[in-house]
Amino acid sequence: DNQPIQTCIHGQRYNYINNQNSTFCQCESGWSGAQCSIEYKCDCAPGSLCIDRSICVCPLGRFGSRCYLIQSSCQLKTCINNGQCVPGDERYRLVQMNKSMCICSEEYFGNHCEHRQTRIDIS
Repeated sequence: DNQPIQTCIHGQRYNYINNQNSTFCQCESGWSGAQCSIEYKCDCAPGSLCIDRSICVCPLGRFGSRCYLIQSSCQLKTCINNGQCVPGDERYRLVQMNKSMCICSEEYFGNHCEHRQTRIDIS
């Protein structure tokens, strides 16, 4: 069934260990397909491993579909009053690199959701 691949345009040809008559292409980074002839752009964070067009393998301390979320950024962030910590994303430098932010419940605000909003009802 497996016909030997004659050419690996952007990669290296190897024989299968269990069938020396069949070969496969190991593509260079940025290339895919049976003959490594399909170019693709890696959307993964720097330092991550791209597998074809859609899979990112994240290094230690990173997560998310493209490895842009920083795992340790919420470990030291103390959100209070039911605030939710959101890990830092290096693509959006809202505060600083490796920083997280708190999403506060409706009645609180501040970096740690430490301030309660004051409401004045006028009737």
